[in-house]
Amino acid sequence: MKLNTCRKLFLKSVDDLMQAYRIKRFLPLLESDIVSYLYYSIVKNNCDIARQIHVCCRIDSNDNKKYDLVFGKLLRTDKGKDCIEPKLVTEVKFYARSFSPQQKSKRFTDKDHNIKTDIDKLLVLNANIDKYLLIFEEGNYIKNRLNELKDYSKNKAKLIYINLNPLNNMVYKI
Repeated sequence: MKLNTCRKLFLKSVDDLMQAYRIKRFLPLLESDIVSYLYYSIVKNNCDIARQIHVCCRIDSNDNKKYDLVFGKLLRTDKGKDCIEPKLVTEVKFYARSFSPQQKSKRFTDKDHNIKTDIDKLLVLNANIDKYLLIFEEGNYIKNRLNELKDYSKNKAKLIYINLNPLNNMVYKI
């Protein structure tokens, strides 16, 4: 599978998700709902590549880091551990309207599981791999911190910020 094909399918799935949200066919509760919808949309748009789309998987058989959505070929290692030869890797963060200010802050600053750790995971990957951080937000907590995240990612990971506002049915992408 070519990188350009991966990129087109991935970005199409993001657009599909936004459209489904806009017409109220999809309302995420957790990040896993978003990743699942992206997977569904990718496979729906090109079922031939289903065996090269992976959810919550390891890329390196010697590393325990898991990535939310990966396009790539499955590799069998001599040690019996499977891993992926990635072309495109995505991490997803979701800031729900129902999150308290403390939850939002923790997901931004927590030592082990925050948005910057996801960026760090992406930045250590090989330079020829497409890397995306998809941020879905129902509100403005992250919107006010986008420049900080762009600076932190050093433009080596693409940030896609989607503001989902169920109150006025607005969906926009930056």
